Amino acid sequence: VTADALVLRLADCGIEARPAWTPLSQMGPFADEGRLGGSTARFLRKYAVAFPCSEDLTSAEQDEVIEEVADILNSAPLSRSSG
Repeated sequence: VTADALVLRLADCGIEARPAWTPLSQMGPFADEGRLGGSTARFLRKYAVAFPCSEDLTSAEQDEVIEEVADILNSAPLSRSSG
């Protein structure tokens, strides 16, 4: 499951999440610059997700996020990705 797909599915459940970050090498001003570790950064952009992390998040809310993520991942078709 890609980060974008997981974020959309969580939004359907009323849970706000977002892809973790965009690598500098994929931002306009830096697109033509040399880079190190580009494939790792692209992989992380594709799959890393920032989940709700407020200090006000209750244990019940944390459990809800965990359960929804588990349900989404368990219902996803199995596939392998080379990144």
